[in-house]
Amino acid sequence: MHRSQERINSEMHQCNADLTGRILAITYSGFVGPKEVRQCLETVRGLAGTVAPGFILFTDSIHLEKMDLVCAPVLGEIMEECTKMGVGAVERSQRGQPLTYDFRVIREKGVATSSD
Repeated sequence: MHRSQERINSEMHQCNADLTGRILAITYSGFVGPKEVRQCLETVRGLAGTVAPGFILFTDSIHLEKMDLVCAPVLGEIMEECTKMGVGAVERSQRGQPLTYDFRVIREKGVATSSD
């Protein structure tokens, strides 16, 4: 991941946007409740002016132990915000299915990778 434009860290979540505005990454881990998901939503809203249309959204929940069911509507709001911001592709990982970045998509979007 590139250096972060903005980062919110906690034991439960991280939300990062790279300096190029082409990548937004959201990571959930441990036990996540509505407070943490709301914080993430506010961070995503705050990043609206820094991500470029067509950005790639990476979501990672490999280390997520549990998320309260009441978080579902807020997760939907996060996705709506990403849609408004012009998300171009979504890559995700979840427990038992490690994230495999599709570097073709990343290169097509013009994001430099370590192998470039």
